[in-house]
Amino acid sequence: MADTENNMAATSAPEMPLPAGFDTVENIKKLEVLPNGNLIKQFVNVIGFVMDYQPPMKTRGTDSKCSFQIKDYSSRLEKFGLRMSVFAPEDKMPRIHNPKDAVLIRNAKAQIRMGEVQLLSHYSTEYHILRASDIPKDIFPIIKASWISTPPARCRRPEPIETRYVIWSNQHLDELELPNTQEFEEKSNRAMNIKNKYSLLKHVKEGSFHDIIGEVRKIYGPGFDMVTVYLTDYTAHAQFYNYTLPGISNVGTEGRDGDDFGYIKAKPRDEEKDWKGPFGKMTIQLTVFDQHAEFVRTKVKEGQWLRLTNVQFVRGKTGLLEGKLRGDRGAFEGKVQVEIMKQSEDSQNNDPRWTECVQRKFDWNKKHKKNLEEFKEEIAKGGTKRKADRQPSDKNSKARRKEIRANADAKAATTKNIVNIDLK
Repeated sequence: MADTENNMAATSAPEMPLPAGFDTVENIKKLEVLPNGNLIKQFVNVIGFVMDYQPPMKTRGTDSKCSFQIKDYSSRLEKFGLRMSVFAPEDKMPRIHNPKDAVLIRNAKAQIRMGEVQLLSHYSTEYHILRASDIPKDIFPIIKASWISTPPARCRRPEPIETRYVIWSNQHLDELELPNTQEFEEKSNRAMNIKNKYSLLKHVKEGSFHDIIGEVRKIYGPGFDMVTVYLTDYTAHAQFYNYTLPGISNVGTEGRDGDDFGYIKAKPRDEEKDWKGPFGKMTIQLTVFDQHAEFVRTKVKEGQWLRLTNVQFVRGKTGLLEGKLRGDRGAFEGKVQVEIMKQSEDSQNNDPRWTECVQRKFDWNKKHKKNLEEFKEEIAKGGTKRKADRQPSDKNSKARRKEIRANADAKAATTKNIVNIDLK
């Protein structure tokens, strides 16, 4: 009876205000986006409870990456919380073990990723974990809580008022609908076993699904819920369209063997539709639908680099490979699987696969600049020669026909003499 009364009192008690300097999960998720793509508030402090956890995995750099999602009282009616990604050596990762562990984060960087606000680690970020089993049951009298702080050397341990807020929130934890221990562990194990779906464009195959990174070369939006993006990562695929060098016409050798870089074009030039490169079979046509299309139409510009997740590769009507990115019915509303790549303040946090793409672009431009100029010179010389060969004479048509007949007779006579000589 006493426990029931205590629970009723806790439920009916007014909401405890957040400690000064902290934001709720929902307020962070609704931060205003400025015209430059940054959020109006770039660093935040937040307190929440662990909803899911992806254990550390080694990146291609020197760090590992882990991520977790938290909810707080403000998100009790929401299906999803706020995701935090941490890039650091594994021994400096936050010590998360179970669902419902309390997490207090200071100086996390807020950014737009995959169409939603997420948090990213910064060199000044602090993580304080209070395991679910160690959270005190009563707000008063406050006792010293067993916070686990990372990095321990320079962290300012949580204040008593911050611990009180955690205790109060813990009393309302049932309203957050967090997973139980078994569900939490199963999801963490699945995250550890997820196959790396990233692929270079040169390796994609019909019927496969991959994450890709590439530069936007052109955007075309024929409909409200569909946009076509032409994307390259500067690797070549035999089943991509062959883009050719504009401005060279009447060569008559389009599609010849050895034209690996698409230098030859035998069609009339339309400068408005000229392909700016790269030439050859290095660019794939992607069709994006639903919320992904809206994001591309309103946020993405030609020349930007994108990361796209779970792209399906199919054979189009022309027999060439194309990509399709559709909405995920099981995802939260507004989830976008298109991310604009941005330079990080700490170069160690840049995706090394993106760095490799940019390097390939630099190498490609450097390697082919000279070849393109030489090829243009070759075509120009060839055109001059053909023009000279086609230069009309000053004779009229009757005189030209007479000259042609005379040349033919002379050639026949010469051939006859040669035959006679050979027979002797």
